Formats: sequence, C-alpha cells, structure tokens
Amino acid sequence: MELFLNYVSDTHKGTKKDINKDSIFILDRSDYVLFIVFDGISSTPNAVSAINKVKYFIDQNDGLFLGTRKPDLSSLMLKANEFLLNSNVKDGATTYALVYVDKKEKLVEVSNLGDTRVYLVQKQFLEQITKDHNPASASNVVTKYLGMLKYTQADFKSLQLKIEDHQRLLICSDGFYEVMEKEPSKMHRALNFKKLGNLKNFLQKEIVQNNQDDASYIVINLNYV
Repeated sequence: MELFLNYVSDTHKGTKKDINKDSIFILDRSDYVLFIVFDGISSTPNAVSAINKVKYFIDQNDGLFLGTRKPDLSSLMLKANEFLLNSNVKDGATTYALVYVDKKEKLVEVSNLGDTRVYLVQKQFLEQITKDHNPASASNVVTKYLGMLKYTQADFKSLQLKIEDHQRLLICSDGFYEVMEKEPSKMHRALNFKKLGNLKNFLQKEIVQNNQDDASYIVINLNYV
C-alpha cells in the first residue's frame, strides 16, 4: 500500500485583531506527517511565544513518541504542555488540533484541546471528528488548552480514524469555521473541489476581511493505492 498525500494551508489575521495568534505547524518525517493548527488564547498576551515553545518541543522530540511502531500522541502532547509550563513563558496559552498520518500504514489519528477542530470532508456533509472543550452555556470559553496545570495523559487521548482509500480532512481554528458556518453549503461545495489550488484561491476570497477572529486551516488529501 502506498500513500499519496498533498495539502494546502493558510492563516489570516482577524479584522478585529492586532496580531495573528494562530499558527500552522507541519512536520514531515520519513515515516509520518504531523499537521497541527494552533489557536492562541486571545486573553493571554504571550500566546505566540507559548505556541513557539510547543512547536520547538515537538520538532526536537517527536521521534521519541512517534518514531515507533505505535505512535503515542497523548504522551507527546502531555510532555509538550509540561515543557511549556516549565519554560520562561508566562501568560501564554493555546488550543490545538492535530492530525497524525502514518506514511506506511493506513493509520490516521487526531487529537485536540479547546475549540480547534478536525473535520472529515464527505461528499454529502462535513463530519466534526473532534469535541470542543467548552461549557454549553458559553461556547466562546474554552476549558482545556496548552498552558494549563494538572493534566494527565488521559486529557490528551487521541482518536484513530477509519480512513477510506480517498479521504479529505480539514483542521481549522474557530475563526475559520465561524466564517464557514455562515454559508455552510457554499463552503462544503468548495471543500470538495478536486484541485486544492482552486480551493485555496476560493478560501482566500471568502475569508479575508470576513473573519473577525484569526482564521487558519489545513486541508489534507489522503490517497491510498
């Protein structure tokens, strides 16, 4: 079995934001690829520094957790959080959503904290794979994020997906899906565009100046033959 993988990604500062606190991180190794969207907590002034610390830890240590026969995403992200807490970054926090793709096996796993999401792009609908961590009465408040104390490995539990031979995934921050949810049918049609270049051009026009919050996405095509 061989995997043909391609993707597009982009991040846009929100119209009501001074700086973009979202970030995209793609780590392409010989045996796997790790795709992550970070969404810095707006109320923490050092969110960008926090994200950079987490990215550094993952880049330096991913092989200890993912370079084995069975990937251990929960331990990777737990240790990344501990690294952030023990760093010199204060008042910095971020949500995240990630997709791990094994290049040799038909294995895809997802993980998240907060309200950054992973969707499965079906021809008829979008299926949200991840669960938002926020109270039902306050959807704009997140109850889990990197930079929080007293996590255990169970808080970073990952989910293995059953992947078809031809599959498309979307990872995105809340600024992206808030725009998407205004015109869901239109955005769903676009997310099924055959050519990812056409999709990126469409999203550029749809998001810029329409996103009050920072908006980031990665769209991944997985083709197993």
